[in-house]
Amino acid sequence: MSVCLGLDTSNYTTSAAIWQDGAIHQVKRLLPVKPGELGLRQSDAVFHHVRQLPDIVEELRGLCDAPITAIAASDRPQQREGSYMPCFLAGKSVAHSAAHLLSVPLFEVSHQQGHIAAAALSAGRLDLLDSRFLAWHLSGGTSELLSRIASEDGQSGADLMFGGGVESLDAYDRYFEFPRGVSADHLDEAYLLDGAWLPFSSLPIVIICQRRLTGGRAPSGWAELLTDEWRGQIAFADPMVSGSSYTALATMLAALPGDDAEILSAFSRNLDGRLLGGSGEVVGAVARGDFLVGVTLEETALRAVAAGTDVEIIHPAEGTSAVPDGIAQMKGAKHPENAAAFIRFVLSEDVQKRLGSQFFRRSVLKGLFSEGARAPALVSYDIRWASENRDQILRLWQTAGGGTR
Repeated sequence: MSVCLGLDTSNYTTSAAIWQDGAIHQVKRLLPVKPGELGLRQSDAVFHHVRQLPDIVEELRGLCDAPITAIAASDRPQQREGSYMPCFLAGKSVAHSAAHLLSVPLFEVSHQQGHIAAAALSAGRLDLLDSRFLAWHLSGGTSELLSRIASEDGQSGADLMFGGGVESLDAYDRYFEFPRGVSADHLDEAYLLDGAWLPFSSLPIVIICQRRLTGGRAPSGWAELLTDEWRGQIAFADPMVSGSSYTALATMLAALPGDDAEILSAFSRNLDGRLLGGSGEVVGAVARGDFLVGVTLEETALRAVAAGTDVEIIHPAEGTSAVPDGIAQMKGAKHPENAAAFIRFVLSEDVQKRLGSQFFRRSVLKGLFSEGARAPALVSYDIRWASENRDQILRLWQTAGGGTR
């Protein structure tokens, strides 16, 4: 039986996982950053990793106590000469010591190789790792990538922007152009505007909770997230970085009566200074018990539940949004024919059917519904309003404290 321990000590998170004949057990913990600060010095990152690793490994062994047969650790950011970051020394040193004590093989990999392997795993294509293949690793939240596109002003060299809420894409519509030879006639009009982008899949925003830790309590909707009962216990990604978190804020404003600034201020106060670096971290943080509830995409939550994660999905009583993520061809793309071909592919009936059956998403095609998926109650969510008021809402958010204490 193969039981491999993996350690990764990046600039943001202390992570440990055990691979046991195809099953994965993992524990992650964000590095603590003081409110108002934008990151950590490398010396501080190393210090926090050294403090967190023993607890994380102990918790991980509680999930799987089988004998370890191999150990792997990320020892550098990228697989190239000169790639170095001190924070990886924490995990590397622990991995070296453990491998020698247990007399098991040690494998050193780059942090980037870990990202690519994780993508292959989530796509069900681990077979790719047995041969040479081309991988494009792009790191960043939707808002970060769109800001980068704007700063490069048509000189990015990319052909497509794939992913991100369409209200975020719509705010940067001037950097895209509608692809030639692509029709939107088969798409649901509810997801269409007159922009250059196209919808790809529908993504409701949901609340998740860990009833095992709440004594059976759970928030029924957005209004309850503003009460003192959940203060400091809400997992939420920074909307300045995460497009889905911005969608969640705009959804909350659409669902709740009252002044926008007061609603944002109340929610920011209830986060109590605990913002996550990305929406992909929300489910894990709730599952580990770092938070009792969280706000994330339905797709992310469904995927985690299917993998055995102990969280419950709640569709807010006041209703939620089902804003699609989108795909857009860059203005002046160097390979417009390839870009258009890819867009036609992802909007084909074959791919759209697979969204529900394999990828826990909802289709944007007319009359095509995900099997077994209960339709949540929806608020009146104006995508164009959310797009045009994006900067104003984020300014209100920052004025309200931006999730800090």
